[in-house]
Amino acid sequence: MNIRPSQSNSSLSENLFYAGVLAFAATLPLAFFILNNIAAIVIVISWLWLLAQGKVRIRPAKSAYFFIFISLFIIYAVGVVYSTNIKEAFRQLEIMLLLLILPLVLGSVPPISKRKIMSIFLVFAVTSTLIALLCIVETLLRNYRLGFEFATHNAWYYSSEGLVQGFGFHPNYMAIYSLFTILILIQYIPFLYTPKRKYIIILVVVTICLHIAFIAALSARTQIFILLILVPLWILYYTLKYRRFKTGILLLVLCTGLISTSIMVSPILKEKFKGLLNIDVDQDNEKFSASLRIQKWRSAYNIFKENPIIGVGTGDMQDRLQIEYYNNNYEIPYTLRYTAHNQYLDTAARLGIIGLLSLIACLLYPMVRSVKTKDILYFSFLLIIFISLIPEMVLTLNKGVAFYAFFNSIMAFHSDNFSNDAPPIH
Repeated sequence: MNIRPSQSNSSLSENLFYAGVLAFAATLPLAFFILNNIAAIVIVISWLWLLAQGKVRIRPAKSAYFFIFISLFIIYAVGVVYSTNIKEAFRQLEIMLLLLILPLVLGSVPPISKRKIMSIFLVFAVTSTLIALLCIVETLLRNYRLGFEFATHNAWYYSSEGLVQGFGFHPNYMAIYSLFTILILIQYIPFLYTPKRKYIIILVVVTICLHIAFIAALSARTQIFILLILVPLWILYYTLKYRRFKTGILLLVLCTGLISTSIMVSPILKEKFKGLLNIDVDQDNEKFSASLRIQKWRSAYNIFKENPIIGVGTGDMQDRLQIEYYNNNYEIPYTLRYTAHNQYLDTAARLGIIGLLSLIACLLYPMVRSVKTKDILYFSFLLIIFISLIPEMVLTLNKGVAFYAFFNSIMAFHSDNFSNDAPPIH
């Protein structure tokens, strides 16, 4: 049988690209970011191969998405020019590089099939679940070796940073991964289930409950708040859409009950939520006090007021924050070199109103489009990011940028080939 070389090469390049995308999704929840970088390199190499074969259009079909998404990176690049701390500026630019690469690559390749997109999401969900289980097992074994008992007064050893320290994660990032995993599993329950494989429902429900408990154990207040909003709404939506009332009621009772119970029995969560009531800006020595957060936000806002148009530059934000902390006698933020702990304020102070508007456009424009196209998973993903940026700096670390840029590009550029009516897996 004769095979034309061009066809063979084309098939190999497409398979290599898909393998790179799968590997990128699988390695996102891993602490070793080098694996994620290797997957990104495979994606870029295979994309260049596809480009050489004429299978890639440099200008994506959804040009509005493309230019909005890369605008933030461009503004960060311009901010390097007027930064005084050039080393830090280039470090920040390197972190943001995926905001350019992933929209360019995923926005210009041929449409990814529904089945492949489903596989991408499920691979991420499986890896995220395995990491959650490993964190739990590692924490139990570590504390057993240290002689700590599993008791309420030792709750710190089994929650928050203590739960993920063995893998070098920040608890809020793990909570975001788990939250998105829950939504992926709820979305695909109708398509994973067949009458001959009823155990799939049990496995998925148990996995969802595991991630809810894991988020509660991580003591991530913001993600728990999002969880309380999204999960009941999702379950209700799919119960009514597919008329699976027994499964829907079971999931709703289990999930809401587990979320509520986790909040009530966790001493760490109680302490964190109680700290939100402390808003005395002059008192900064209490754990989880809202006053600490306000000090950081006020300092970032003061920097923004002094440089409202273009900001202080890509690399100078932390240096300016240190000056603000010192001048206002904010001892704890100054000593620990706290960031602004608010992505919107950080971007505004760093890049001015231009950067802030770009960041908001990257979230609100696709959010509005997802409502019009009834893409509930994309809308929920953007809502998770939008809310998480208020108390955290998700887009200042590699893991946060990679997570946002990857799934945002997948859902934005391939939403026409991906909907809630995905094909079942038999």
